[in-house]
Amino acid sequence: MQPGLWVSVGSASPQPKMYQQHPVWFVKDKDQQFANLHITGVQQQIKSACFSTGWSNYVKGILNKLSLEYGLEYLKLDFAVVTSPYRFDNAISGCYATDHPAHKDHDESMYVNYESVWQLFNELHAAKPNLFIDCTFETMGGLQFIDYAMLQHAEGNWLSNFNGPGEKIDLRIRNMAWWRSPAMPATALVIGNPQMQDTGWQLHLQSVAGALHIMLGDPRKLSAIDLKLYRGYANWLQLMENRYGIMSYRQDLPGYDEPKEGNWDGFHRINTDTKTGGIIGVFRHGSVEEKRRVTIYGLASKMVYRVIKMDGIVVTTQTGAMLQAKGFEVGFQKLYDGVLFEVKGL
Repeated sequence: MQPGLWVSVGSASPQPKMYQQHPVWFVKDKDQQFANLHITGVQQQIKSACFSTGWSNYVKGILNKLSLEYGLEYLKLDFAVVTSPYRFDNAISGCYATDHPAHKDHDESMYVNYESVWQLFNELHAAKPNLFIDCTFETMGGLQFIDYAMLQHAEGNWLSNFNGPGEKIDLRIRNMAWWRSPAMPATALVIGNPQMQDTGWQLHLQSVAGALHIMLGDPRKLSAIDLKLYRGYANWLQLMENRYGIMSYRQDLPGYDEPKEGNWDGFHRINTDTKTGGIIGVFRHGSVEEKRRVTIYGLASKMVYRVIKMDGIVVTTQTGAMLQAKGFEVGFQKLYDGVLFEVKGL
């Protein structure tokens, strides 16, 4: 296990000495009053920092201390830094301060502050190259927002929070991965909040296997049986990454459309460069069909492959050409169920 921490990267309470000593570091609104860009209500007392000031170096020092001295490997950097996903008045964005030398006006602050955030990420990586930076959609400034600029500077984006147990959360997870992964690397898609302790958590984990493998919860509260099952999933997914580099690949499953109620859906994570294999996820989500045929593309046509369930049961052995043309059948008795397979070249 490796430690990580949630950090509000661009805001502070007015009480600390830092704020009292450096008020010039903070955003001002149209009336030249210190502002909270993130949200109204209780959090209004928290003030947003302007990254084109000394704040950037200040927060970099804190984050470097956390990662280098305290050994954090993951930083979830959160809350609005330029614009908020929760406020729809464009005037409540950026910085109107007239005494911040790095931006001459409000419009320029929008660009300068985002560029300063990217520079902060670069400098954190220079100090610790393997640090996983999770730039949340709140920091990006839009619901479920991810783009190529962010991907140049951070490893992942906490895209959304899907709350509540049951099959609906699994559908929304797979929806998000399906919508975004044609353009964005699947491993950059951090999709919360599937809970470890939920009934039916295995379907949560099978669903996030198509994006970044992340679950929320407290492992200390799990039963011994569930802990063993979790360890089995973790070991298997790590083995698949070691064998095939699955985290660098994701493809749609042929004949399976957008995940939705009353249908089947699925994904590949096949290494299409080495063609040695990968994994497949297949899901029945309320469909009246108990069985569906699965075909696989991206394999070497003459190479022989085994399709193997996580428990080691071999489902079929075929050439790559046969798996693409004929495939194999998957069936579920439950209306809502899923399965992960290894596709292993022999």
